[in-house]
Amino acid sequence: MKRRHFCGAAAAAAFAPLTSEAQGNSARIVVGFAAGGQGDVLARRLADLLRSTGYAETAIVENRPGAGGLVALQYVKAAPADGMTMLLGPASVMTILPHAFAKPLFDPFGDFSAAGAISDLDYVFTVHAGLPAATFAQYLELARKDPGVARYGTGGIGSGPHIVGYMLARATKTQIDHVPYRGGPAAFQDLMGAQIPATIGALNEAVVRNHKEGRLRALATSGRKRSVFLPDVPTFLELGYPDLVMTDMNGVWVPAKTPAAQTERLAGVVQELARDSAFLSKFSMESLPLNPEAFTRRLKSEYHAMRAHVKAIGFTAATP
Repeated sequence: MKRRHFCGAAAAAAFAPLTSEAQGNSARIVVGFAAGGQGDVLARRLADLLRSTGYAETAIVENRPGAGGLVALQYVKAAPADGMTMLLGPASVMTILPHAFAKPLFDPFGDFSAAGAISDLDYVFTVHAGLPAATFAQYLELARKDPGVARYGTGGIGSGPHIVGYMLARATKTQIDHVPYRGGPAAFQDLMGAQIPATIGALNEAVVRNHKEGRLRALATSGRKRSVFLPDVPTFLELGYPDLVMTDMNGVWVPAKTPAAQTERLAGVVQELARDSAFLSKFSMESLPLNPEAFTRRLKSEYHAMRAHVKAIGFTAATP
């Protein structure tokens, strides 16, 4: 796989955040990917809960896409440590991105405090409905014959789906080119329009619904067991690829120096959302109510496990 570079404008795009005085009692939930994905669904629900529980008088959701989530991450890192600016997104921004740079741009545990996990998620390999591949094996057969088929889109370089795609290419000994997009929804839109033959992304309601309606085909998922939302779709593990097991988590973080009492207040609201399995299941998400301590332990474990996978990809990320 060719060595790739992140856009050097990532830091410039992360404009200086508001001061605590300017923010008042207004919460800002920052999502590092374009609108339309799982992050938006969770952020809007969290905003409702922040208001209804009295955590904040107002709460807004702000999308700051770019560099696989780095733009939003840098923005929150520089925000006032008052618990009113928070990052909501996949744990992979904390477990993968730190390993992508020769000189780390942030410390996921020194610069941020985890406020808790909300949901667990698998990744899913999908193809557009016009591709004559009903199984993953059939897709590989086509990809080995036609370079035009041997392409997959993801939400960005250095993302969890990108890692899965690289591992997939190595495990299957097939050259499959990565096509990064500015967020998963953009890749999904091109898949639905047959502009790209395949995608790897978060298993979500749109994938489940369109798979059931025959508008796309989900061929494999990355978890250890089949998803309850796609019970007819095998895992890569079932298909004979034991190294292709990878899951992610959606969670919330605040700047590291946020007072512990404020982080605990926020954690209570995050857990209220995490325990709302009825709401989460509507969007094909499984509840994962981990408190800050449990979430941090799991993050540290996955952080160390991902180091080897990320370094094996062979790309370098230019320092913004």
